[in-house]
Formats: sequence, structure tokens, C-alpha cells
Amino acid sequence: MILLIIVLIGASMLSVALKRQSPARHQATLKHPTLKAPASAEDELRPANVLNRAGNWRYVLSQWRNRYARPKEPTLEQQLRLWIEQTLPTDDPVYTWLMVLSEKKFTEFSYLLADFCEDTGFELDWLLQQRLIEHPTLAHMLVQTVRGYADTCRMAMLAQSELDAFRALRALEQNPYSKTSQALAQQLFIQSANLGLTPPVPTTVIVACKHERQIYMIQAIRQVAEKQPDAFHQILLTVVAKRYNE
Repeated sequence: MILLIIVLIGASMLSVALKRQSPARHQATLKHPTLKAPASAEDELRPANVLNRAGNWRYVLSQWRNRYARPKEPTLEQQLRLWIEQTLPTDDPVYTWLMVLSEKKFTEFSYLLADFCEDTGFELDWLLQQRLIEHPTLAHMLVQTVRGYADTCRMAMLAQSELDAFRALRALEQNPYSKTSQALAQQLFIQSANLGLTPPVPTTVIVACKHERQIYMIQAIRQVAEKQPDAFHQILLTVVAKRYNE
């Protein structure tokens, strides 16, 4: 009985002590906000809290620049063009051919070359990024491999140009007055006249009907082809190549 009374008295005293401490803790919390429970993850990500943590607008501006104003990395074709200029001799036919390719053709070649290198067992990036400096023998062999592939593409394109020119000239000879042939004949005549390979057009031809002008133009082209075959062949290649690239 005495033990029970002692337990009850102890519990009562503990309750009173806790009640007395609660206001003090509450006041301490008001005086020291750092004792508050940490904010949730969502609150931490609010713009206002981010700015408060940043401290000033310069920090925010620098973060924006790092994220959105970062300079773009060079494209594959830009890296390849720079590598070609630094690696191949300027008197190399492959160098000349690559430098005069149109932007579209050079981009196509760049990705074809990258695929070829991957299929062969190495990465084009090894050469572009100078990652084989410590392996000069291997680097030289891979440079020659890349050049060999480029030269093969050059020869294939030249053969294709010759084939396109042959087909166009054959179509012109078989049907000189078709719409397609007349468009080609007109370009051949203009280029030949610009080079001084045809005589001035007589006034009678200028005022003649369309069919007579077409006949004169075809005859003039044939004369150039007979008298100046090499010059005419170059004109034909240029005109046909321009038509296929349009």
C-alpha cells in the first residue's frame, strides 16, 4: 500500500515538471527559428528559397550562363574539316576534292567515314581528338586508312560524274528537242558562249521562231564538241554536276 502511494506521488511530480518545461521550450523555439523542423523537399525547391540560398543575383546569373549559354561543341564535320586541313598535304588530290565538296556532300561523307571506321574496328574520334599521340605507328596507319577510303569515294564520285555526263549527252543526241534535252542544250550553249567557243548569234536567228533557234543551238553545240572536245567535256561535266546538285 505504501509502495503504491509512492508511485502515485512520483507520477504526479513528473507531470508537473513536464508542464513547466513546455512553455520554456516553446519560447526557445520562438527565439531560435533554427530549432524548427526542416522544410520539405518541395519547399526547398521553391524559387524564393533557391534565391535565398543563392545569396545574390550574380550567382543566379552565373548558373543560367552555365546551363543555357554554354558554347556548343564542334560538329563532326567541323572537326573532320579541321583535321583534314592539319593532316593532309594541300597538293594531295584527296585534300582538294574534300575541300571543294558542298556542305551537304561533306556532311554525308563525314558520317559515312565514321561508319566505315567503326566497321573497320576503330573510332574516327581517335584521330580527330589526337588520342593516338603515344602510338605514332598506329596513328599513321589509321590516317592512311582514312585517306584511302576518301580516295575511293573520290574516284567513285568522279566515275559517277562521268556516267551522268555520258547518259545526259546520249539522251541529248537521241532526242535533242525534248524538254529535258533542250534545258541541257541551253546550259551547254550558254557556257560555251561565255568561254568564246561559239560565234556570235546572228540577228536572223534571234528573231527566228523557237524551233529554228533550237536547231541553231544544237548545231552550235555539236560544232563545239567536234572542234573542242576537251573543253566541251569539261563544260558537260560542270553543267550535269550542277543539275544533279540542285
